Amino acid sequence: MERAANTGLVFNSEKCNIKQNQISFFGNQYTANGIRPDPAKVRDIQKMPTPQNKDELHRFIGMLSYLSPYIPRFADKAHTLRGLLKNDTPWVWDTNYQNCFDDLKTMITEDACLKYYDPSLTITLEVDASQKGLGVALVQNNQPIAFGSKTLTDTQSRYSNIEREMLAIVYGIQRYHTYLYGKEFIVITDHKPLVTICRKPLHAAPPRLQRMLVQVQGYNFEVMYRPGPQLVLADTLSRLPNPENSSEIELDERIDGLIFEPEDPEMYTIALINFLPDKQNTLRAETSKDLKLSALKEVILQGWPEKIQDLPKHLRAFWAFRDELGIETGVIFKGRQVLIPDSMTESILKQLHSSHQGIEKTRRLARESVYWIKMNDDIEKMCRSCSVCIEYQDANPKEPLQPHKVPTKPWQSLASDLFEVNGRHYLLTVDRYSKFPMVDEMHTTSSHAVAQKIQAYVSLFGHPDEILTDNGTQYTGEAFKQFTKEWGVKHITSSSHYPKSNGFIERHVRHIKSIVKKTLKYGGNLQMALLQIRATPIDSKLPSPAELIFGRPVTTLLPSRTDPGKEEHRLHLEQQTANMKQHHDRNSRKELPPLQPGQHVTVLNKERGTWHPATVVEKSTEPRSYIVQTPNGNQIRRCRSHLRELFKPHMQINERRNQLAEAPQQTQHQEDCNDSAETITETPCTTTKNYERQNSPPPTCTRSGRVINKPSRYKDFDL
Repeated sequence: MERAANTGLVFNSEKCNIKQNQISFFGNQYTANGIRPDPAKVRDIQKMPTPQNKDELHRFIGMLSYLSPYIPRFADKAHTLRGLLKNDTPWVWDTNYQNCFDDLKTMITEDACLKYYDPSLTITLEVDASQKGLGVALVQNNQPIAFGSKTLTDTQSRYSNIEREMLAIVYGIQRYHTYLYGKEFIVITDHKPLVTICRKPLHAAPPRLQRMLVQVQGYNFEVMYRPGPQLVLADTLSRLPNPENSSEIELDERIDGLIFEPEDPEMYTIALINFLPDKQNTLRAETSKDLKLSALKEVILQGWPEKIQDLPKHLRAFWAFRDELGIETGVIFKGRQVLIPDSMTESILKQLHSSHQGIEKTRRLARESVYWIKMNDDIEKMCRSCSVCIEYQDANPKEPLQPHKVPTKPWQSLASDLFEVNGRHYLLTVDRYSKFPMVDEMHTTSSHAVAQKIQAYVSLFGHPDEILTDNGTQYTGEAFKQFTKEWGVKHITSSSHYPKSNGFIERHVRHIKSIVKKTLKYGGNLQMALLQIRATPIDSKLPSPAELIFGRPVTTLLPSRTDPGKEEHRLHLEQQTANMKQHHDRNSRKELPPLQPGQHVTVLNKERGTWHPATVVEKSTEPRSYIVQTPNGNQIRRCRSHLRELFKPHMQINERRNQLAEAPQQTQHQEDCNDSAETITETPCTTTKNYERQNSPPPTCTRSGRVINKPSRYKDFDL
């Protein structure tokens, strides 16, 4: 006291015990006779209850065997109790066995058995939990420093197995805080899922397990797994806990004088979409009625088996995330997600899709709050079969380019279209091999006038094999049909409302239209401009269109050369087309699956941007084109990109796979319905009276066969 007064040390009389014969400090008891272990460290061993059957006695002797290196003449002392474990010996616990049991408890709590705590050695905390209690042992170099156990309260005994095992960790760390705080140590458990959940983010754990993990966040430890038979000390203490120690373990922190009760049900309000309290009660009731979830509850409470093969088949789907499952207020949680019984999945799906978001967005919303087996598949089926989403769905993704076959000679394949500039109509016809353009102003755009003009080109340059156009009435009229029939020209049309399929002519229309606008505005000569276009080389390796079609350069106001045509021109065109396809396919996806006759689909309405139901009648002879019938009976032809499969909820996946497997494979030489920089078109279907308009009457002839021409004064009118 004099030294304290001299150094200015002040004692608090309420917190100090003066003139004591012995004190306990840091696990040791300091007395006048020396230092010895604190009896509190072994009190739970001394209070261990008497075994009630051979199994409990077997666990006790197993713990003694683990500590036998530190117990003198252990074999002689344990011989009496071992005799009671024989199969032919009936269980009769008499005074002799009780005395032997008490002597052995005393021996394992003596100084020779316990080790002094050494701060320089690694600390190991062995923990275990049973349905009756918790057991912990503080160990260094496999020699115990202190023992601890407690009996579970009625509430704690209803915890799931993983929660009881985690509670043992919390109990052990709180009990031996003096030894463990601020140091690295190892926690040994025989519950393997606990190792995994301790390494995951906090939100992945069930609510009660989250609160336990928060309690031990201030400690630096690593959880390791050891099989139960090797965890002798903690296992025995948990199954034979000290009945006098049943204190509550605090799982919540006091903040500014407020404390949240551990079992307060308001802490675990189930947050679902518009999920009112009565719905929560319904969820609890339906969970208890669900046979699969009821069986899952039992497994969670009793503990998971070591191998998945030991689990019932209908519960094996939960094995992968078994460490995340917990039970709160009668509901099973997977982390922060609530497990939904089968009877409620349909109503939850309707709530999830009430905003008609896409598949992935709906899945993300669901993952925030709910879970059931095959939830992702159910969400996908629901979104694909939603009539509202089908009507307003996005366009099909871009398919790989399917270019037309490159012509082998000039004037073999033509492309034609009409365009308008300043109220004037023009007909553009281009040779696909040489890109040689023919432009004429049309005073009338009737089918007869267009057929007559192209017939003049044919008589000048020769008979083409095919001509590509759109589905305009000028090309689907009777006069144009008669022209293609008489001359034996194959007429290929693009899909309606899909100009990309005739990309070659569309690109030339854009270029020629620009030239016409400029020449008209500034008083230029259109024919002179066309001459220069025809005389301009296509690129660095291809000559001009005129040279490709005539075999010589045309004479212009500029000096020109004359070279014979070469085979390399055609080869370069093919390479150019291949490069164009490769460039296009970088941003395209795989081919859309083929459709079968009778299959229900939706058709894109280009004007409204919506999709409407239809039925596939047949596959068109043109690539990627189908004849479909609308509900009003009309038959139309559409490109595959404008058709979507109508998903039916009852259609099984295997049935769809069989349909795809039986569908004919498209050959590589088929033509595409995509756009391209040059020769890309969808080669749509030939004119068919079922779905193409006819508004041009056939030409009128006299008895002798002479065609009667209209007077020139009626040139601007259709008669």
